[in-house]
Amino acid sequence: MKPSALLVMGDDVAACLLVHAYRKFDRKSRVILVARTRDLGYSHRLLPYYSVGLTTSLRTFSQQLLELIDAVRVVLLDEIELVGMDKVIIRGEVNPLSRLVIAGWLAPHPYGRQVLHLSNPQSAEELRDLLEAGLRSVVVLEGLGALPLVDALVRVGVRPILVLGSEGVSEVFDLDVGGMLLSALAEKGVRVVSTIEEAPGDHLHVAFPGSILWIPPRLRLEIPRRDLLEVDGELNVEGNPRLKAVGYVTRLRDPETGLSHRVLSEEEAILQALTCALSFRGFKPANLCRYYAAWLGDRLYSSLGLTQSEARKLGLNVVVTRVRGWGSWSGSLVKLIATRDGALIGAQLILDSSQASLIGPLYYLVCSKAHVSSAHISLSPFPPLSPPLDDPLHHALQALVRKLFLRQARRWEGG
Repeated sequence: MKPSALLVMGDDVAACLLVHAYRKFDRKSRVILVARTRDLGYSHRLLPYYSVGLTTSLRTFSQQLLELIDAVRVVLLDEIELVGMDKVIIRGEVNPLSRLVIAGWLAPHPYGRQVLHLSNPQSAEELRDLLEAGLRSVVVLEGLGALPLVDALVRVGVRPILVLGSEGVSEVFDLDVGGMLLSALAEKGVRVVSTIEEAPGDHLHVAFPGSILWIPPRLRLEIPRRDLLEVDGELNVEGNPRLKAVGYVTRLRDPETGLSHRVLSEEEAILQALTCALSFRGFKPANLCRYYAAWLGDRLYSSLGLTQSEARKLGLNVVVTRVRGWGSWSGSLVKLIATRDGALIGAQLILDSSQASLIGPLYYLVCSKAHVSSAHISLSPFPPLSPPLDDPLHHALQALVRKLFLRQARRWEGG
C-alpha cells in the first residue's frame, strides 16, 4: 500500500508556496497539488496590473519547478475523485491521504448581474483584451479587497466605480484612517458606492478577488456550508479538525477574542501558507492576525491586527495615538492601538514606497502583542549609533509610552 500523502487543493502562489515550503522540511512524504489548469503559481496581487499592461509576469512557481525540484505531483482537478477525507483516486489509482488543505478557489458573490471574475491568468487576459478594445466603463466589486484592481485601472486612466459593500471601509480601517482613503479615491476620480444597485447596469462588472469558496460538488467535501472557511490560529477549519485551509478562502478567527476577519491581501495568504507548512512538521504556529496592505497611487494603505472599533466592541480599554508625517514623511500617517497594559494590538498606516519596509516588523510586533516599549526598541535603527529617531512611527510609539506612563503615575499617586 502506498504511504499517505499531503493533498493541497489550489493553484495560486500561496498554494504553491505551501507545498514548496513543506518540501524544505520533509523530503520523503508524498505531496499532491490539485490545480484547475496547468497554468499555476500566479499572484492574485499581480492579476490587475497584468490586465492593464503594467506587468508582463504573473508567476512565481511553475509546474516544472514543483515536479522536478520539489518532487510534488501536480494533477488536474478533473482527474481526481475524493473518497471522504481518507483517499483520493487519481486516474483510477487509489492514494491514501494524511492531511488535506484547501488553498482555493473563489467565486464572486451572486450579484444578479453578469460579472467577470478576475481570478486567474485566463480571466486577466480577457479583461486586458476588453481594455485594449477601448473599454472605459468599469464597476469594481468585492470592497477593499479589490483596491489593487482600482489602483491598476486608475494608473492607465480608467476611473472605475467601486462597490464597497455594507461594511465599507470599516471592514479594515477605523473611520478616521478609512476617511483618508475615501478622500484619496475621490481625488483620483473613483466613485464609491455602497451597493451594486447604485452602479450602472450597462458597465462591465469585475469581481476581484472573490468572496465565496468554490468547490466542485462532485468532490463531496465534508465542510460547513458557508461562504468562506473559518479557521483558527493553526489554520484548522471550524467543524472539521482534519481539514486545513489558507488564503482568500478563509476567515481567520482569533482564539482569544473570537473575532474573525476576511483575508483580503496576498501577504496574509502567504503568511498563512508558511505557517501551515511549518505546523505539519510539529513547529508551533506563529501568531497570525490581520495583514491588509494595498497601493493606491504612490501610497500604501495598511491595517494590522485589530482596529480601534473592533477593540471597543470587545470591551477592551485601549490607548490610541495618531501621528501625521512631516518633511520626507509628508503625507504619511501612523495610528497605533494598545491595551491599557501596554500590549500593541493594532496599527493602521499610510506610507510611501520608501517606508513600506516598516510593515513587516510591525506586523509581528502586533501579532505577538508586544509591549509598546519593546516595540519602540525593536524598531530602532541599526546600527544604534545612527541619528535620533525622528519619524511618525517612533513618535507614535513614544506617545503611547508617555500615555501609559502618565496613567501609571496617576495610579501610584492615588495610592
